Amino acid sequence: MDRPDSLHRHALAAVAVAALALAGCQRHAPPEPTAGGSSSSSETTATASNSSGGTTSGSGSVATGSPGMSGSPGAGGRDANAAGNLNTLPPTAAGATAAASGVPGSTADAGGTSQPLDAGDRKFVTEAAAGGMFEVQASKLAADKATDPALKTFASMLATDHSNANDELKAFASAHNLTLPTSLPKGLQAQLDKLQKASGKDFDKQYAQIVGIKDHKEDIAKFEKASSEAKNPELKAWVDKTLPTLKEHLAAAQKLAENGAKTASTN
Repeated sequence: MDRPDSLHRHALAAVAVAALALAGCQRHAPPEPTAGGSSSSSETTATASNSSGGTTSGSGSVATGSPGMSGSPGAGGRDANAAGNLNTLPPTAAGATAAASGVPGSTADAGGTSQPLDAGDRKFVTEAAAGGMFEVQASKLAADKATDPALKTFASMLATDHSNANDELKAFASAHNLTLPTSLPKGLQAQLDKLQKASGKDFDKQYAQIVGIKDHKEDIAKFEKASSEAKNPELKAWVDKTLPTLKEHLAAAQKLAENGAKTASTN
């Protein structure tokens, strides 16, 4: 009875070894392909990769997401579904600057315009521009027609100073949408016509009296009034800067007239 029991135990051991070997073969054998051509393990990998935010290629490899397309605030990108829609692009710094530059009155505005001037300021600027234009035209005429060398020098100084002041006033008026006159008003044009008809000593006397003294006295009175009444601070600063020059012109013209009177009395 001992021998059959021994044989029975050996048979059972052999069956167990065979079962283990069969299980090992099944574990290492490749899975049967499905109808779609992908394995169950690949599907598991694809499912896991999709849940982590990536995508799978045809070979089953995992691709990472593109940077800047997360769509999260501050990520610098857009939602991946909106990749083809340019309207969803965030505004650039240049675009924001360009939008801000369209504000009227800003330094970046194409016209460089500022707030409109007060009615009193507009009137003064217009009259000052006309007076400056007359000074330049009359002084250029005197540079050619005057017989007194000192008067010629004085006229050249006036032409230069008033040309510079006129350019500054034009720039100011342009920045405030104010159109200045391009021709002399009737009164000043009549004075210029009178000077053009004069000649010799008569011209010297008229120029010194009309342009050097009379016109500058009128200008100084207007500038002093504007210095205290101008509403625009830039205009007031320009008036205060120009006023001393006008007073110097008047003093020089009065001195020329005195010297001319002395010369006439001695002859």
